[in-house]
Amino acid sequence: MDQDISGYGSNRKWYETVKGKYPNSQPTLGALRQELTIKSNQSDYKFDFKTANANSVTEQLLAVTDAFGANELGIFLMVRNKTRPGSGILQTYPNREAIAPAFNASTADTPSASAVQAISDLEAIFNGVAGMRIDSTVIFDGLDMRRFRRVPQTQIGIFASQAQSGYRDGMVAIEPQLFLDGARKNQVSVTVPQFNGIALEPDNANYELVLVCVASGFRVQGGANLKA
Repeated sequence: MDQDISGYGSNRKWYETVKGKYPNSQPTLGALRQELTIKSNQSDYKFDFKTANANSVTEQLLAVTDAFGANELGIFLMVRNKTRPGSGILQTYPNREAIAPAFNASTADTPSASAVQAISDLEAIFNGVAGMRIDSTVIFDGLDMRRFRRVPQTQIGIFASQAQSGYRDGMVAIEPQLFLDGARKNQVSVTVPQFNGIALEPDNANYELVLVCVASGFRVQGGANLKA
């Protein structure tokens, strides 16, 4: 039986696969994470795992000399309080409890009209599609974003600040599995449907809504120069 050595479902077989891809390496369990600010008039978001978000203190990017073997991917929403930028909770759906306070004169119990509109319009993200390219090679295309949307059973009919009932919520096994090379062009794209009057941005300047992409698996330090 494979031994699970990862919090995200990676197993001994995947570890050995990554190790075999990069001879003489010692892969270490980890994750990549990149955050892009959501804009109402933006339909395409592109994650390269190398370009930093100036407002983030929680990204985990890929060095140009490293490689990463990923077998699960998650795409989340997050509310960033710019005065406390490391305290955001990854959301697996447009969570009213988390989103409403980002709007002026708004709480989860009494959300403002603009908050209600944004919470509704954010569902467009989960009706979009995702794609993945490495250089010019298409890994997947037109992947339905709804597979990343999850409302934990304990929250049906109520709202709560914790969007995830477990740390694996929102993570999706990907096939084919990914080998990301810091020296190459890696790109996960998300395309969001647009419509007249779409409203996705807080009216409180201390907050922003963020789209977060997380890849889980094994990091290979110096892996860009170790490929088999």
